[in-house]
Amino acid sequence: MAIIRKMEEKDIETVYNIEKDSFSLPWSKGAFANSLDDEFQTFFVAEEEDKVAGYVGIMTVCKEVNITNIAVGEEYRRCGIAYSLMEYVIQYARDNKDEIIFLEVRKSNEKAQKLYEKTGFEVIGERKNFYTKPDEDAILMSRGI
Repeated sequence: MAIIRKMEEKDIETVYNIEKDSFSLPWSKGAFANSLDDEFQTFFVAEEEDKVAGYVGIMTVCKEVNITNIAVGEEYRRCGIAYSLMEYVIQYARDNKDEIIFLEVRKSNEKAQKLYEKTGFEVIGERKNFYTKPDEDAILMSRGI
């Protein structure tokens, strides 16, 4: 079972490596480092045997949580890490008395959409040309707390 905790400076290198292996336009190491001091952003990491296996980032403003990114290292995929991270964010939002969680997902990423649906998210719209490299629409999803 993964241990989930707030990201620390020591995690940035591993989180960045997972990020660049997962996305065509990865966040920079600097962006992750800057998030540590940002009152609106929080990143959580999932550890398996003292190694960072995945992470999730959120931005919270006015009782609304936006999941900015979530990724799992290749060797830990299909082991329930992403599900655990999503459930953790939902509980974190509940504990903070937030009201709603939003996220965007590539229209072609059906596996992720299924995960989000499994954790109670519903499709509420579409964002045209939201992604680049490659260009693609995003599905907008949300769930109440």
